[in-house]
Amino acid sequence: MSAPEMDVSAAVGQLRKIVCALGAGLLVLSLSVNVFVVKQNRNLKALVDSRQGQVKQMEAVQRQWLPVVNELVQYSQGRPELQVVMQKCGISLSPAK
Repeated sequence: MSAPEMDVSAAVGQLRKIVCALGAGLLVLSLSVNVFVVKQNRNLKALVDSRQGQVKQMEAVQRQWLPVVNELVQYSQGRPELQVVMQKCGISLSPAK
């Protein structure tokens, strides 16, 4: 058996419905992806902003301890036992200028 015959206007109408449905589906999908990306961007910006505060606090603490560490580096210059400990902790033994 063959498929039922369809006149041209009915075929064009059916094709138009399919194209419109695909266009609407594409529009919905595109909007969904855009909403997701905007939400993720907002979440990442909030996370970065919160981490910047933490970084500023860490920098302030580091600035407080820097003179102490520099003094310890100068003190340990002639003491090999302290140099080994400082190298294990990842502290550079060149004094800050």
